[in-house]
Amino acid sequence: MKLVFVNFVGSNFRGDNLYEFLFSSEDLSNVTGEDWDSYPANGNPRPPIDFVEQAYKLETENEFELIQNHVSFDMSDCKQGIIAIAWEAEKDESIFDKRLFFKFGETLDSVKSKLYEKDLFIEKIYGKEKQSTDRTSD
Repeated sequence: MKLVFVNFVGSNFRGDNLYEFLFSSEDLSNVTGEDWDSYPANGNPRPPIDFVEQAYKLETENEFELIQNHVSFDMSDCKQGIIAIAWEAEKDESIFDKRLFFKFGETLDSVKSKLYEKDLFIEKIYGKEKQSTDRTSD
């Protein structure tokens, strides 16, 4: 599974930020969603619903900047690896602290590993299985 979108959902009762990490196994060059051609992104691009095969939820006090809200870059810049799909907002901490970032097409294992380094975990909230085209005779 490859990361294709990070969606901000809102805040919970504790004030933690809720994010959805959306994954697909499709050919990434074909992945697109509504308003993915907006330049700059500026809050227009929507999740690529038709391509999402798995979704995971993250609850964190961390805040992420998301490519779909960027005022200088767009989704094609993200798909080409010029800018991350999501990155941890700058904090008032040491400049030597490592900030989290996630790239378009990053594997599920890589995303989990990066989050684990900061004691964060994602929980699966959606998954659809691909239907096999192989049929065996009874």
